[in-house]
Amino acid sequence: ACAIICLFTLLPLFLLCPIHYALLWTASLALELILISCAALVFALITANFLISLSTLIGFYFLSRTISVINLMAHGSSIDKESISSKFIAAFIELLTYLLPDLGNIGLSDWLTNGIENPQILLSQLIQTVIYIALLTGIALVDFNRKNI
Repeated sequence: ACAIICLFTLLPLFLLCPIHYALLWTASLALELILISCAALVFALITANFLISLSTLIGFYFLSRTISVINLMAHGSSIDKESISSKFIAAFIELLTYLLPDLGNIGLSDWLTNGIENPQILLSQLIQTVIYIALLTGIALVDFNRKNI
């Protein structure tokens, strides 16, 4: 399903931008779709309710998309860095930054016009996707073991 979505996304891009830019962007989109699909499967297996599973997936996606911006806001200049609550919030958000995938840097639309400045970004995204798929698989296996399936 991810390949079909990427293919239908790629076809119009051939008319609008250089082919190698479109191919790299579509590969990045495929990584993001695979990661979100695995997360959807894990959330569906863990919870028995569809609405809870969907809400969890949407929250995971939006938080993963915006975690770098939230981290910048937590460490911004307008924050009172001396208060205990600000330090706690900044540390909590820093922890979330390490736990969640950084989807904000995957499939940037800027890549379609300017290309990828450093092709190593795609390799790091692949490594990140593989790590999170392994983590999600481990979570699903723990849940299967807990349910004795």
